[in-house]
Amino acid sequence: MADDGDLLIEPEVILDTRWVKQRSIFIEESLVQCKRLPVDYATWENSQELCDKFININLKDKVSVTGGSIDKPKRSLRVLVKNPKYLD
Repeated sequence: MADDGDLLIEPEVILDTRWVKQRSIFIEESLVQCKRLPVDYATWENSQELCDKFININLKDKVSVTGGSIDKPKRSLRVLVKNPKYLD
C-alpha cells in the first residue's frame, strides 16, 4: 500500500505473450499477473512499457544477453548435387 492508501501494483510473472496490430505496426503484449492478485486478474500490457517501467522484470526468454550470443551460425552439411537435367 502506498501512503495515500492506493494499492501498489507490481508484476510477479509473465504468463504469455502475443503480437497485436495497432494502426500499421505490430507490438508485443505480455499477460501479466501482479503480486498479491489471483491469475484471474492478469491483464495484457505493452511489453516495452513494462520493461521501461519495471527495469528488473524478466520476460522469460526475452531478457537481453550482454556480450553477444552463444549461438553460432551453422552451415548445411548437405552435398550439392547438380541436376542431371541441366548437365550439358
